Amino acid sequence: MGGIGWTFVDSNIPSGGPPEGVCWWDPWYGYVCSYYRDTYTKDYFSYNLGLGARWDVFPGFFLRGSVGWQWIDLGQAGTTDFMGGRLDLGYMF
Repeated sequence: MGGIGWTFVDSNIPSGGPPEGVCWWDPWYGYVCSYYRDTYTKDYFSYNLGLGARWDVFPGFFLRGSVGWQWIDLGQAGTTDFMGGRLDLGYMF
């Protein structure tokens, strides 16, 4: 598998200014009020590549595993990568 796209990164670092208060109506809790601050965010070009396999152990039961890598081009900061894996057990009926 493979893909290209955009990745949204939120640094969670305040971008200046005082916190702003906001209130909204929640049907379960009534009025909810909270504070938030704007943070530094940016979109980056990203691409990924993965590899996986599936094994039908016996009729109706399977094992599936995969591993994937994602690279994000962070501009002047360079390119960084993330690796992830997955193992699935499944039953078909």
